[in-house]
Amino acid sequence: MPHLFEARLAEYKGRRDYANGVARNEPAGSDSNVYKRLDALEYILQTRKNDGNENNQIPNIKSIMEAYRSKSLPWAIGLVTYWAKGKQLCQPRPFDWDEFEAINAANEGHKSFWVEGILGPGPRVQRPTLVVPLNDTWTFTYGVALRLPGYDWWVEMLFLYDTAASYMTLYEGDLDVLIGPNHIANPPPIPILGDGTAHTANGLSTNSYFEIEATVLDGKGKRMTRWTRLICCLERGHHPTDTPADRSDGPFLRWLLFTSTTPDDENDIIFSTSKTAMNLTNSLPVEKRGSPYDGAVPGFYPTARKRPLETIHRRIGLSPLFGRGQQNPPPRGRRVPE
Repeated sequence: MPHLFEARLAEYKGRRDYANGVARNEPAGSDSNVYKRLDALEYILQTRKNDGNENNQIPNIKSIMEAYRSKSLPWAIGLVTYWAKGKQLCQPRPFDWDEFEAINAANEGHKSFWVEGILGPGPRVQRPTLVVPLNDTWTFTYGVALRLPGYDWWVEMLFLYDTAASYMTLYEGDLDVLIGPNHIANPPPIPILGDGTAHTANGLSTNSYFEIEATVLDGKGKRMTRWTRLICCLERGHHPTDTPADRSDGPFLRWLLFTSTTPDDENDIIFSTSKTAMNLTNSLPVEKRGSPYDGAVPGFYPTARKRPLETIHRRIGLSPLFGRGQQNPPPRGRRVPE
């Protein structure tokens, strides 16, 4: 199997060349994560120079890069440092939401504030593939109740169940909705955590990250989880109106609830507060399980016209893939306990 090892060798050489290229212009002797981090920070810096220094983050970015290059700031997995207006506020420590909010509020944390280490050394993943839904219920969507820290009201918004997303995603227009229709006088500032890079279906992007509070509601509008503080990625513009859901939920649902699927041809995602509350008994026999795409597409394609066989030496089934009257109902997207 020489071709297998050739492919592995090419992959290894690609990673090696990338690592060597990142470290080429940086001080020798640093950790590989430091080189990866400097490469990401350089990309963010150039982006912010081009877009007008959004949130005044350039002083923080430059100071953090200088700290890594001088080896006064190590990369320590699980530890963060806080920065404001280009100055380091503390030594590396574990991240704590209460401490973050206190330090953020004391340093005008709605601008020029940065939590270094919270987003990892390199780019994360946000919507790495484009979702083209066949109808409004084909993609897995569900409602998430959201509120901004310090606000008394919440809004439920539709999210895509995106197992590849590193963080929740919202749009600038969504923030306007969360703040309120009249933008109340002196609204509480939104705590930001800094900027980060992410691999998307449209290439590498730079986004701001901020704090949001979220919970999931059941079918009766009752909370299934406590209000949970999350890191949220901010996308520019407004939520597209021509798609059922373009916001990614991130991994928080799997952190807080039991999630599962069952081979019953309904293609549902089931989540619950306990294992016993899940209905996992409705499954097909093993020999009847298969891809849901064979029959679950809700008839959006025309039925193929039956054509006569060109030969009688062999008989082939002529049933069209999407036959009339044989489609299963589209997946419901979620099932919650009553």
